[in-house]
Amino acid sequence: MALDQVEAQSRAPVGTTLPCTFCARRAELLGAALLIGAGLFFALHALNLQFGSDGVPGPAVFPFALGLLLAAAAAAIGWDVLRSAPHGRKVELGHRDVLITFAALLFASFAFERIGTYITLGLLIATLLIFVGRVSVFRAAFASTAATGVFWFFFKEMLGLQLPAGPFF
Repeated sequence: MALDQVEAQSRAPVGTTLPCTFCARRAELLGAALLIGAGLFFALHALNLQFGSDGVPGPAVFPFALGLLLAAAAAAIGWDVLRSAPHGRKVELGHRDVLITFAALLFASFAFERIGTYITLGLLIATLLIFVGRVSVFRAAFASTAATGVFWFFFKEMLGLQLPAGPFF
C-alpha cells in the first residue's frame, strides 16, 4: 500500500461506513420491490378519493394512474433483473450526491406550505443544479427561475390549480 493511502486511511473518522457496498442484483430487486410497494400504496389510497365524471377528472385520477404506472414499471424492472444472469457486480450506497438529494427533497417536503410551492421548487432546482450538477450559481438561478415559471404557467394557468403560495404572496 502506498504511503499516501495509509495517511488517507488514518485521517478517516473512526466508524465511517459510507458508502456501503451491496450486491447489485439484490439492491435492484429491493429497489423494484420498494417502488412496487410505493406505487400500490398511492393507487390504493387514491381509491378513497373521487374519480370525477366523464368530462372533469377528480382528485383520484392522477395518484391512481401514477401509482399503477410506477408499480408496473418497477415490476418490469424487477422481472428484467430476475431474468438476467447474476454477475457479481457491487453497488455503493451513501454517496455525497445521493445524500444531498435526499436532504433537499426532505427540506422541500416541509417547505411547500410554509414558504410556498414556487419558491420551494425554485430552491430545490437551484440546490440540485449547484451541488449535484455542479452548475454555476448564475446558470442555476436562471434555470430554476425559468422552470418555476413553467410550473406556474402549467399549474396555475393551464390547470387552474391554486398551489400553496406561502407568506410572500
